Amino acid sequence: MKLTLRLDSDNDAFAVDGESEVARLLRKTADAIEEGHSSGLLHRSGHLIWLAREVGPGRMAIVPKPCPQEFRDDVVRVARERESGVTLAQIAKDFGIHEMTLQKWLRRAAIDEGRTPGTTSTESADLRELRKRNRLLEQENEVLRRAAAYLSQASLQGKGSTRS
Repeated sequence: MKLTLRLDSDNDAFAVDGESEVARLLRKTADAIEEGHSSGLLHRSGHLIWLAREVGPGRMAIVPKPCPQEFRDDVVRVARERESGVTLAQIAKDFGIHEMTLQKWLRRAAIDEGRTPGTTSTESADLRELRKRNRLLEQENEVLRRAAAYLSQASLQGKGSTRS
């Protein structure tokens, strides 16, 4: 089956040719965008996998959306428990993801479970949060330092004047 996706720049129309599930979902998304919604969501197997949004007049982008953690966990479990003869490429195709994505998920799961050395997802999130907090504290410290310098300079200028 051939799936054709067209965007008519004259009237900002969006058209899909074909009768697959993807074509139906793309049409539904196009209708949502044409009705004035800024974005439309495409689903596959009950999981959000694509985000379609208008990026300008007559322009639309369809980009992958991060999969939910439960979906990732399910795919990793299936990949680990696969029978001999079943390849990762077949599993990835069955779930509608790229083979390299599945390999990255397997590698991340092995690190998170302690099977492979590396920084776990929890540690990465903690480190990201600490860095954010550190930037905020540095900004607050800079504001206080500048305020102290301003007040001390104003205090020095005030001592030189005499009042009668």
